Order: sequence, then structure tokens, then C-alpha cells
Amino acid sequence: MKIACLNLGASVMSNIISGSEAIAVKKCQLTYPENDGWYDSSKQISMCTFNAVQFLSEYDLFGVQEVNDIYKENFINSIKLSNKNYEFLSSSYHNNTSIMIGYDKNILGNGIQLTKNLKLISETDDRAIQIVWFNKYNLLFINLHAPHNINLKEEIERVCNSVKLSVIPKKIIMVGDFNDNQGKILNRSINIFGMELRLSLFNEIPTTCCADVDYNAFGDYILTTDYDNKNLYFGLPLDYDRNTNLYSDHDPVVLLYF
Repeated sequence: MKIACLNLGASVMSNIISGSEAIAVKKCQLTYPENDGWYDSSKQISMCTFNAVQFLSEYDLFGVQEVNDIYKENFINSIKLSNKNYEFLSSSYHNNTSIMIGYDKNILGNGIQLTKNLKLISETDDRAIQIVWFNKYNLLFINLHAPHNINLKEEIERVCNSVKLSVIPKKIIMVGDFNDNQGKILNRSINIFGMELRLSLFNEIPTTCCADVDYNAFGDYILTTDYDNKNLYFGLPLDYDRNTNLYSDHDPVVLLYF
């Protein structure tokens, strides 16, 4: 199974030079000047988001964060052009933003979203977390975008354990933008539904955030109950080069089962 996680960047999707994503958007526009950073003159999808589509459509299952709702449908349609078997489940936050799980139904079977409007909460912000069940693999798949400045372990455990499961997972995988700039959960576990999730014990954890700080911060993670499996790879995509593979202001991360 091949799993990916990527914060798409709302401004990268809208191709607007603004905020912390300004450096990444400007680089996209300079790299693809023919349509000023758009895939084509119709301005349905930015060129960097189109690159992300090509990357994500090669994976069986993915979680993405900061999906700009104005361009959500275009993003979905572009992935379906690459892989018509993909299905999507999303949860909204900040009025015009979503997190989204995409999966190849021929491989995963049907995904059932067990939560609606579930949020991780800080004193000043709240962002979405979604929990999806794949019966074919007895897999619970969780996608999240964490607020800044929260106790990540405590808040994730509180929110997840408040959900009453009607299923018994054999495996749990959690992906997301954890906004863990200081690496507070690098060597810690998340204990939910009676199971322990961690980052892989056998791979170096990459810094993936963000273009405006020269990718010096941690935070884009995939945690799993298989953390002690030596036949597991977690990290940047094996053929990835952020200077040429322009997707977002974040680096993507992947989890590969060999």
C-alpha cells in the first residue's frame, strides 16, 4: 500500500501571492510563466496544484490539508482524469477550507466517514480532523490539520477518544499537518482507541515546513500502529526534489509498505 500526505496550500491553489505561501506561489509563477502560474488559460487549477495532482494520483490513499474550496471541484476532477477509480471524503473548516481523504476504491474498497464536523481546538482557532473506516483492511484512517500552539498529544487523544467506534480496527494510520514546529511528538505516541500510534522507528523524520522558513520545521507526519515494522518507509517521496517537484509550500510525505 502506498500512502501520501500533503498540505496543498490555499494560496498555492488560488495562485495568489500572499501570506506565508507568497514565496512558493511566486516560484510557481516564475517557473511556469506562460499562463502566469496557471495550468492553462482557463485558470481552473494552478500549475503547482496540477503537479500535486499528478503526484497524489499515483498513491492508493492520501490525506490533504488546506484545500481551497473554490478550487476543490477542479482538484477532484483533475485527479479523476488521472485515476477514475478515486473517491473523496472531506471535512470543512475556516468557512472556505477543507481537509480531504482520497482513495482508490478498487484497492481500498468503500471508505465510510465516521465523523462529521470534528475539530481540534486551540484558544484562538479550530481546525478539522476526519476519521474514515476501510472495512476491507480493518483500517481506521485519520486525516487532520492541527491548530498552532496546542498540546498535540493531549488534544488529539481527547478528540479521537470522544468518538464512539462501532468497528474494531486492526490498524490505524494518522496523517496530517500537525504544525509541530518544535518536534514535540517526534518521540511520543498517540494513544487512541486502545492502540498506540507513532512515527516509524527506522526512518529519519524530515523537516517539511515551509518555503518561507526554508523548510526548517517539522510537522507533516504519518503515524501508524505499524511503527516498529522494518518493512515500512516513512519520509519524503523517494524521487522527490523540492527544487523541481513544485507542489506546495509544504513538502509531501509518504508511507510505503514493502
